[in-house]
Amino acid sequence: MHLAIVTLVPGAEAPEQPVDAQVLIDALWTMVLPTDRIEHISAVTSPGLIELGFYLQVDSRLETELAAHSIGYRACQIAPFLRHWRPVPGHPRSPPNAENG
Repeated sequence: MHLAIVTLVPGAEAPEQPVDAQVLIDALWTMVLPTDRIEHISAVTSPGLIELGFYLQVDSRLETELAAHSIGYRACQIAPFLRHWRPVPGHPRSPPNAENG
């Protein structure tokens, strides 16, 4: 199992109130496809920043990062409360020295 972290930042039109982490996780699960192979989702939210953690059952870091990017991008396109949020360029990323799970 591999972990990828996707960071979302708000655009100028995003509401200033933080997104509820559990609501976000529940919404993300509705967007997961079987091909994503996601085993667990975590989220940390604050005004101006959302960190999403995706644990995936895949064979490589590249597959992990591609799947995490896909679900993060989907979330910003589909979830009304993330409409004005965007993934940070250069993300997703794997934590330094992350081990298989």
